[in-house]
Amino acid sequence: MNSVKTHYEKTSADSKEIGFDFQYLCFISKLLDLNINQKITYEEKDDIHIESPNGKLTLIQVKHSIQTNIDGETKNLTELDTDLWKTLYNWTQVITDPIDGRKNKKEQLEFLKNTKFVLLTNKNIATNPVLLKIKNFKDKCIKPNEFKKYLEDLKSTTTNLEIVKHIETISKLDKNVFNSFIDSISTEQAKTSIIEEIKQKIKNKMIKDTRVIDVFCAIYAKLKVDFFEKVHKGEKQSISYDQFLKEYTPIFENFKTTFLPYRIFNPVLPENLQEQFFLQELVEIGDIGVNDIEEMADYTESMLNLKMNLNKWYEDNELTQDEIKRFHENAYLIWKNSHKEHHINSILDNDNQEACSCLFDLRKKILKVKQTELEVSPSNGEFYYLANEKEIGWKKYWQTKYKK
Repeated sequence: MNSVKTHYEKTSADSKEIGFDFQYLCFISKLLDLNINQKITYEEKDDIHIESPNGKLTLIQVKHSIQTNIDGETKNLTELDTDLWKTLYNWTQVITDPIDGRKNKKEQLEFLKNTKFVLLTNKNIATNPVLLKIKNFKDKCIKPNEFKKYLEDLKSTTTNLEIVKHIETISKLDKNVFNSFIDSISTEQAKTSIIEEIKQKIKNKMIKDTRVIDVFCAIYAKLKVDFFEKVHKGEKQSISYDQFLKEYTPIFENFKTTFLPYRIFNPVLPENLQEQFFLQELVEIGDIGVNDIEEMADYTESMLNLKMNLNKWYEDNELTQDEIKRFHENAYLIWKNSHKEHHINSILDNDNQEACSCLFDLRKKILKVKQTELEVSPSNGEFYYLANEKEIGWKKYWQTKYKK
């Protein structure tokens, strides 16, 4: 296999983009874990940070990799992994930042008393020697001087000057600051898909399986809009527990109800739109022109989205076939009453005019499926569906032409 990358591959942003996406999904996952009076912020003090009311601070550094081993598993976080040492180095810079009021040892130790550092990664960390040493240090299985000796020895095994610099910076920390820093480090591994992890957390909030993906999509979309607006204003995305409760809980509550969730699909439109029966009728009565392709597409999307939602509700056991049948029958009776009202005294010369009046009347109707009130588009889509199935029509004697 050719391991040399083309220029296109070298400049591709895919791997970077998925890293950003992973980081943001981790932010959402942590947001769903937020406790009372906590606040979470994206890309300010770290990739993610969480502030607690008692002054406690959690800094979370997220590292993602798409590289896999021969078994298809994500590669291990190695002993001299640049991501690892850059993360540890950056944290030391935070601890000793004089601009943020931590020039001397006392200030640094005070900061460390209230701060936790978390490395969150999808890389395999179970056998990483550095992290095992940190665990042993925290468990008091090795002494500070033994850990520093390990760092000194490790430094001599690499020619990477950047990593050497990082190790030296960590080793040169004041003894008490160093000890407190190492004690404050923990790791989290994303063992499963981060999206599946988020879905599970949503499900744990009493959301049934068939609506988990709807809640996920709604929350993700709202958060992304909020993120864009904040960045556009030069602000950071920061969400408190109370804000999340106020702005996002309604999404959960909406999908906990007995109401049916109406989804917007992107249906594939028929190749020849004009050949659909319901559109032929609309052209004939003058509602749309023969070349109004954009409007034809809009009407068709309304019809197909309604059909796809009915099918989805049936597949998810939200509706029975009998309930769907009753929905169609009710829409048919609404049409029948309107059609009779507009054509009872009509003459053939006014047939198109009365047909349009009947159509316009029905476009104002709001239909219901069980207790769920549909919006205008799916309500219209139901009448287009019945017309396309040759169950209803607009002109007085529409059956003569369209129900042969």
